[in-house]
Amino acid sequence: MRYLLFTIILLTGCARLQSESPTPEEQIELFFETLAEEGPQVAVDDLIEGTLLQAQKGAQIQVIIPQFEAVLKIYGGVRRIEPVDQKMIGESFVRHRLITFHNSDMAIFWKFTFLKSNSKWQVYTFTFNDKINVVFPEA
Repeated sequence: MRYLLFTIILLTGCARLQSESPTPEEQIELFFETLAEEGPQVAVDDLIEGTLLQAQKGAQIQVIIPQFEAVLKIYGGVRRIEPVDQKMIGESFVRHRLITFHNSDMAIFWKFTFLKSNSKWQVYTFTFNDKINVVFPEA
């Protein structure tokens, strides 16, 4: 009986830990919320924290923060977000593409790729550009 109770408690704890791992959609939503409230530096830092992307390319990503700040200064804050598509790539990757519309009526095109590692989704790459054919080559 003790073994059964321990197993149930253990499984409940594991299920809770898995459910607390944010989905790619939740991570993207949090990224844009943080971007609006705290700016690009905090939004990017929070998105990549503890990921392979941070470990392998953290310094390179920090270089784009001033460019990102300049884009937001010119285009203004994000007025709305339009999801475009989501595509599974095998069982371990998912790609999300979306468009943000800004206060200046300009659009930025985004691509986020997430990797499922150790049962948790983490951002693997993300890009943004104001040229539609870069993020959406079929356009």
